[in-house]
Amino acid sequence: MVKFPKISIVTPTFNQGDFIEETICSVLDQNYPNLDYVIIDGGSTDQTVETIRKYEKHLTYWVSEPDKGQSDAINKGFEKCTGDIFNWLNSDDLLMPGALNEVATWFNDPSLHILSGSEYHFDHAGEVFRHGSLLYPSVEESMFYGVIYQPSTFWRVDALRPLLPLNANLHFLMDSEIWVRYLVHNGQGGIKKTGTPLAKFRIHGESKTTSQQEGFLQERWDIRGELFRSMRRKPPAWIEYMEAAGGKTKIRSFESSGKFDERKMLLLYAEELVYTMYLKFSYDHAREILMTTLFEYRLVSKRLVIYFMKICLMPRFLLTLFRKSHA
Repeated sequence: MVKFPKISIVTPTFNQGDFIEETICSVLDQNYPNLDYVIIDGGSTDQTVETIRKYEKHLTYWVSEPDKGQSDAINKGFEKCTGDIFNWLNSDDLLMPGALNEVATWFNDPSLHILSGSEYHFDHAGEVFRHGSLLYPSVEESMFYGVIYQPSTFWRVDALRPLLPLNANLHFLMDSEIWVRYLVHNGQGGIKKTGTPLAKFRIHGESKTTSQQEGFLQERWDIRGELFRSMRRKPPAWIEYMEAAGGKTKIRSFESSGKFDERKMLLLYAEELVYTMYLKFSYDHAREILMTTLFEYRLVSKRLVIYFMKICLMPRFLLTLFRKSHA
């Protein structure tokens, strides 16, 4: 048993000069004795490179050159890593003090593939505690919702490597896609959660999380669409609405082994897609999905019954008034 397994951290960055020094210090100040730290800069034109040079003697590797975006930078960084445990830390986020020692202790369990910690989300006004990546009672739910709190989620390299590379076409949910891919092939047994905060996620005006929410939603449906096709069942006619909700980003096949409950997955898709159509005032599409799911596939849930009562039984003008009042 190795007391201090080598931990590799990659920081992808581009023009984050206002934040990157704090990020770098949050990693180096861990004083972890077996650290492998790589920074991949996309050719910044601000003070980012100057800041990196200030700390380069403590880095395993760094480069500043044009790349194809965040996913590409992380893939390049991973190829330079030699650690047993891996995570990436964006150049506006932070590790909590003592995080890497905590991670090392957990990974002395050889059965552990992924450790998901808690984290703080913070901005100029303060911080909020988050419990980390979401594991639901069923693996089907965990796959469908695909909620990973990436800064506080650390991977055993042997479990991560077969899932890579990250999809360079994804600019928002590359972390969610790899999380779902792991769940499809491995289930939830190799994942453990700790209530210990391991990272801090910064929220600011230029961060993608706050400024490009539509991109996140589209990529979520792109991932769900490919997962759906990987279920190897004849898709219902309403799959076209799912594809329309996405951004048409190409996702590698999940090559599902079929070890999960396809009917439960279909129900989750129907519930969320009806809700999406409802939010868009696309009542006819929502009704079609409801009727197919309830009466052709004979799948029922509390959510679908509530939507049925609203969308199929309520007069259209009242439904629109109700929808607008809850916007």
